[in-house]
Amino acid sequence: MLKQKYLTGNNKLIKLPKVLNITLLRAIIDEPLITTNIFATKNIDLKEFLDYDFGNYSLPTEYKLYAYNVCKGRFKNSGHYYSYILINDEWYKFDDEKVNKVENELIVDDLPFVYGIYYINKKYLEMYS
Repeated sequence: MLKQKYLTGNNKLIKLPKVLNITLLRAIIDEPLITTNIFATKNIDLKEFLDYDFGNYSLPTEYKLYAYNVCKGRFKNSGHYYSYILINDEWYKFDDEKVNKVENELIVDDLPFVYGIYYINKKYLEMYS
């Protein structure tokens, strides 16, 4: 059974980004890829990570899963890279020159190989989708 790990820390944001980019360290040079499952949620709220003493927040704090990158392979320099992107509320897989519509936003078989997760601020969602 997989054990969930939650990110914790004391860092606070003083400015909210339009797009939140989360990069996972999946490889160390010449070592096998780390293939721990990730549990990305469809929506996140950054309210608890704001530093109200220093920040001026004009954007909403809610973000929606917008895209993620996958690298399938044994080593980071020999894997196959592809991406999933949300376009007009539908998910597409971009794999080299092929683009296919997919039914689910999180493909279970790909979760151990996700290395980049992108959330877009809900204010900008319509503009970029």
